[in-house]
Amino acid sequence: MKHGMNAEVAQYFPAKPDGYPACASCDVDRDYCRSQPACVRQTQLFMVTHAAFEQKNPKHLMPIMASMQASITAIIQQILQTIIADGVKLTTPAWAVDREGNVVLGEYDDLVTGERRQIMEVKAHPLLKPLQEFLSRNNLSLADMGMTPKVIDQEEQKLGRLNQGDGPPTLSLEDYAAKQAASLQALAVLAERANARKQADPVLIEYQQQNGGSQ
Repeated sequence: MKHGMNAEVAQYFPAKPDGYPACASCDVDRDYCRSQPACVRQTQLFMVTHAAFEQKNPKHLMPIMASMQASITAIIQQILQTIIADGVKLTTPAWAVDREGNVVLGEYDDLVTGERRQIMEVKAHPLLKPLQEFLSRNNLSLADMGMTPKVIDQEEQKLGRLNQGDGPPTLSLEDYAAKQAASLQALAVLAERANARKQADPVLIEYQQQNGGSQ
């Protein structure tokens, strides 16, 4: 930063006003942009990303990632609205190309009514697959949000366990009660041993003899 010996030039996006898709919403003056060696906005993105990787600090990318995630969420919403408006299935006429290169529609004769009917192909909406990919890759599935019966059952089972955060593995109430019982039993044994050592203490025995017994 002081002398620029290791400085790099962002040459990936040369300045060309209205030459990139992002230029439509860019607020940089076109004359100023035209006089620059590189796109101002793309250079800023280059510098922030470069600094984040060099310093190994992902916090520099948080505003960029937040905007990107917001855009992805908006795209998912638009895909969902389009599917709802069009329907989950699309019906199109069946067709083929004959030897002469003509397009022939698939038709058949209805044996009941005798009418000529057209063969229709039913396909799933083409946006269903991109929607599923967006949801799974952004951890927005029902399992990720804890809304499936399996995940709900697992969460209910965890309610019977002691929460210890990031510490050692948690114990169930039954295991904890058994551990407490074992500790109490060990404590009783220690108390008996301590009492036996006390009764065999020569100083105590001499004191009891001098004072007429254990009382």
